[in-house]
Amino acid sequence: MPRPALVVGLGGTGQWVLTWLKRDLLLSNNGDMPRNVRLLSIDTTTQLEAGVRMVGGRQEEAIRIGSVGLSSNEFIYIGGDSRPLAERVKAGGMSNIGQWYHAKRWLDMLPPSAFILDDGAGRIRQFGRVAVFKDILGRQANSRIWRALRNAIRDVNTQVSTQRNLEIIVVGSFAGGTGSGMFLDVALILRLLAQQEKVHHTLRGFFALPSVFTPAPDSDMKARTFAAWREL
Repeated sequence: MPRPALVVGLGGTGQWVLTWLKRDLLLSNNGDMPRNVRLLSIDTTTQLEAGVRMVGGRQEEAIRIGSVGLSSNEFIYIGGDSRPLAERVKAGGMSNIGQWYHAKRWLDMLPPSAFILDDGAGRIRQFGRVAVFKDILGRQANSRIWRALRNAIRDVNTQVSTQRNLEIIVVGSFAGGTGSGMFLDVALILRLLAQQEKVHHTLRGFFALPSVFTPAPDSDMKARTFAAWREL
């Protein structure tokens, strides 16, 4: 039996990691998921089903390993149209977001379609982060992230004791825009929820760097990674 754990995957890399982990857990547990482990993927894109489709102008394959894929209750979709939020920030509202979100720059530079996050964050870290804020603005009752993470922590809390901490693990990539944009806020939400639920826990992060994807990362990929690393 593995240790009690909640593993949260961010973006496409997070989905792949969780899918491989799910496969290994099923193989080692007679085809059943351990009761004390929860997997949750957070992404701006809609969950890919079987087959191949176009995402952000490129072909994207379904995230499956054989017959193993994440179920709908293991996936948190936080995409949608972020342009109305950008307009509010540009108009001077929501100063807590306006401190870091360069809404005017993006509105002047990008077409309206770029703000629809269903095709991903477009390799823009601020878009990955604003997706979390857009969801959390719905408050606890309407936030998909808040509800899913809280329920997952509660589900595994019965397996946790002072001798067996809950392992909360965040996985993703620093090379793109989604995971590198939202990883800190998701980690802080997880820590806050674990404290509210009075769960003995350890919070860890595992993040892929550009060399995982290519031996020659471009300057934009390096810049995204450096910015995320500096913020961490």
